[in-house]
Amino acid sequence: MPEIIGDALSSLSSQHSAEYSDLAVKDAFKSALGYSSLLARISVLANDGASSKESVINAVEQAFLDAQAKQENYFYSLTIASGAGFDKMDKVDMAQLVEPLDFVNMMTYDFHGAWESNSNHQSALYQNPNDPNAIPGANYTYTTDSAIQYLLERNVPSRKIVVGLPFYGRGWQAAKTDIYATVLDTNAAPLWDCNDIQPDYIDADGVYHVTGDEISPLFAEVGRTYGQIGEPDMNSIHFMNEGASGVYDYWKLMELYETKDAILIYDDIAQASLLCVNENIDKLYSFDIPAVTEVKMQYITDMSLGGAMFWSIDGDADNDSASANRNHGQQLLDIISRSLNISNTPTY
Repeated sequence: MPEIIGDALSSLSSQHSAEYSDLAVKDAFKSALGYSSLLARISVLANDGASSKESVINAVEQAFLDAQAKQENYFYSLTIASGAGFDKMDKVDMAQLVEPLDFVNMMTYDFHGAWESNSNHQSALYQNPNDPNAIPGANYTYTTDSAIQYLLERNVPSRKIVVGLPFYGRGWQAAKTDIYATVLDTNAAPLWDCNDIQPDYIDADGVYHVTGDEISPLFAEVGRTYGQIGEPDMNSIHFMNEGASGVYDYWKLMELYETKDAILIYDDIAQASLLCVNENIDKLYSFDIPAVTEVKMQYITDMSLGGAMFWSIDGDADNDSASANRNHGQQLLDIISRSLNISNTPTY
């Protein structure tokens, strides 16, 4: 029987608590029996109550036990996809939540994006000291490492922690001339200029490496996010949510880099990368280039974590920039597979 991952639950919120009653959860799993692998994805929202989460987790666990009893030759994995913001995790007893699970997929991305006026790294491994969105007095940050440390300090087994990798980027735009400054509701322009970036050094691949204060101009108050002026390119933007602004697949961002006047920037402190596209309205995108994926995979190995997951496979790029199938490759997936010693890499 083919292995199929069934997304039994797409979300859980206090507004839809009746929809995810114990009975509804069990019914969802009964309808999925026959698949050899099941995935229960519960998005833990900030306004949920702990009791509703525990109720659903218990119901899901019982559903798996019932399924196992009926089909003894099958193994069912019980997992969740969890938000990685420390203030969101504070609302749940993560150790108790993870205890019955086989592993937890940490969505260590979307830390920053179109809901903010600052440009920033959307999936940094570490925090840059110049981060404009840092929360004063907080013990944790909006970074991958901070999310992992949060779990480890609460005795969540490292082998159960799976790090999420984005196969897409989030972007902002900023005016370079006064005419755009008015549209963008800013008093001064330019907010940044790709040509003014002063790197510490440029590596053999032409990537600009920056640290410390050199990154500060890129963390700008942009007024409005990319995608809010004019209509977005429906064929190139990967909509995680309908109407998402400035969300581009990895393959599309690499295509922009190769075809536009653009530079790749690597934040050596945050271990994160940016793409700056030099146009009348400069565009800045936060996404993971292969070098970032390599570093994150080494981090997973060094920390003895459970592995990596990604969103989503159709965002990956072909290794050959001249290929007609630039958007149907597995450049990042190959890095993940090689790092995890997986010889038979899935294809898209």
